[in-house]
Amino acid sequence: MTSGVVRCVSCGTLNRIGAYSINRMPVCGKCHIALPERTFTKITRNAFRSAGTLVVLMAVSVGSVALYAGFFAAGNAPAISRSATCAAPQQPTDGIYGVSDHSPRVARLTIRVSSGANYFVKLDDADTGLPVMSFFISGGSTLHAKVPLGRFTLKYATGELWCGESELFAPSTVTSRADKTFQFERQFTGDGYTLSQWTVELVLQRGGNLRTKRIPRETF
Repeated sequence: MTSGVVRCVSCGTLNRIGAYSINRMPVCGKCHIALPERTFTKITRNAFRSAGTLVVLMAVSVGSVALYAGFFAAGNAPAISRSATCAAPQQPTDGIYGVSDHSPRVARLTIRVSSGANYFVKLDDADTGLPVMSFFISGGSTLHAKVPLGRFTLKYATGELWCGESELFAPSTVTSRADKTFQFERQFTGDGYTLSQWTVELVLQRGGNLRTKRIPRETF
């Protein structure tokens, strides 16, 4: 997502743009003509309009329950501002970034992300809202992690230049939350028990029924 001042090519009026979005075309406040924007944004907007929202498929295998989720709602794809600067610390390595709940980590979580942006993902307790774990995933990578049992909400921030946990990815940061609660549980059977396993793909896919929504940065 980008912001700044853009001059209208029709009437010459300077327009202050708070944010470009793939589901909203910016227009001049005076003559209402479409403002200039990056070709990447136009292509991405068209792709999202034709592709729909998210994909959720469930497959049950011996010893596990796996949910495969394509995880971008229209309007939630990050647009990277390469001009954003900050006193950036060294980019974290992929994997667990922080642990706030030290309960035994026995369930498996896999997250695959698209290229073009880095991801900071948080699991919060669904009942208390308290943080449980956080992860850093560089663009195009796959995370494999063990997490505690429980019911969690999943939030994620996207961007390019990591500026630390307080600043995230500087002004270009996009923060979102999944509407669905992710539950990791032990399931007892006649032969013992199995553990829930979740695989989440933060990659645009056609169709779907798992939605995310943009959230204010202060609630991330």
